Amino acid sequence: MSVIQAKNEAKKIWETHIGEYGKTEPESLAKKIGLKVVFEKLDDEVSGVLVLQEEKPVIFVNSEQHSNRQRFTIAHELGHYLLHKKEQVHVDNDFTVVYRNSKSSTGEDLHEIEANQFAAELLMPEKCVGQYFADNKIRGITETTIAEMANFFGVSLQAMSIRLSVLGIL
Repeated sequence: MSVIQAKNEAKKIWETHIGEYGKTEPESLAKKIGLKVVFEKLDDEVSGVLVLQEEKPVIFVNSEQHSNRQRFTIAHELGHYLLHKKEQVHVDNDFTVVYRNSKSSTGEDLHEIEANQFAAELLMPEKCVGQYFADNKIRGITETTIAEMANFFGVSLQAMSIRLSVLGIL
């Protein structure tokens, strides 16, 4: 798997299951694909956990974190599920645990980079970012513009800023 393949997989999932301009609902999407999403208090440094089980995979999301962080976490874990499930080694009887924590965004682990790129493309599709600019007749980027876009897409300011940077807009 590569970062480009991860982005392409997210585009395919978005086009197949969403396809409409607006805010992506990753929890609904995960359920549609066959995963269970559970909100629970987790350790402070853990945003989410993907548990791969025989009967039904489960994404546990830290209920103490901001809703934008939770949405990104669900999309990130969904990325792991779709991109990496064939590569997982099943341990502890019949399940594998994959954590999303503070190390997930350091850029050191290829699987984490791919899951982050998948989540970014799913929540802030390049196509929709472009449409947002066109619909709102945006010519330049300001902090206010980034904040409005983050609100529109349901992501953090940091996630929106990174996405705009990756897309070569910021």
